[in-house]
Amino acid sequence: MKNSLELVFEIGLYTNHEKTLELTMIKDKMIIRDLLDQGCFDNCLVEFSTFSDLEIALNRWLTSIFNQ
Repeated sequence: MKNSLELVFEIGLYTNHEKTLELTMIKDKMIIRDLLDQGCFDNCLVEFSTFSDLEIALNRWLTSIFNQ
């Protein structure tokens, strides 16, 4: 029986602790969930497997929250 390891990280703004994302890594993909549904991702989440896609998602989120 194989054990699977699921890591969950919280990404947020130091100046506003309510603005956070949850980053989960499962096998070969990662998922970012916007727990407050700030409108920057469809269905409050985005799945990706490359650093480039992570960068795009984080930039989208940062742009969205700084323009509110």
